[in-house]
Amino acid sequence: MDAREKAVPGAYIEIINVYSVATIPLTARDLLEIGSFTRENILAWMGRQRTPDWAEVLPATDFHAVCGDIDIPWAHEGSKVEWDTIRERAKTKAAANAATAFEIAKQLDLKPPVVQ
Repeated sequence: MDAREKAVPGAYIEIINVYSVATIPLTARDLLEIGSFTRENILAWMGRQRTPDWAEVLPATDFHAVCGDIDIPWAHEGSKVEWDTIRERAKTKAAANAATAFEIAKQLDLKPPVVQ
C-alpha cells in the first residue's frame, strides 16, 4: 500500500446525511487534495468524490472534521446530537443483528469456522 493511501492519525471527517452517519479517515492523499484544511475546501473536496463508498454518505447535511490541532465544528448545533443518536442506534441494531445471527447458528448447530 502506498504511504499516501494510509490513514493519517488524528485526521478524519464525521459526516451526517439524511440516512446515516459515517466517520471517514483521511489519507495523506486526501489531505493533499483538500489543501488548506478549511470548511470550504473540505466541502469542495467531498463534492468531487465519486467512488461507491462515498455514495452512501453524500450528500452530507453537515460534518465535523479534524486534522491534528485543527477542529472544524459542526455547522449546526443540533448535528452533533443527531450524529450521536444515529450512531448509537446503529450500534444497537448491529448488536441485535449479531445476537440474532448467533441464535440462528446455535439453533442450526453450526460451529464457528476454525482459523488456522
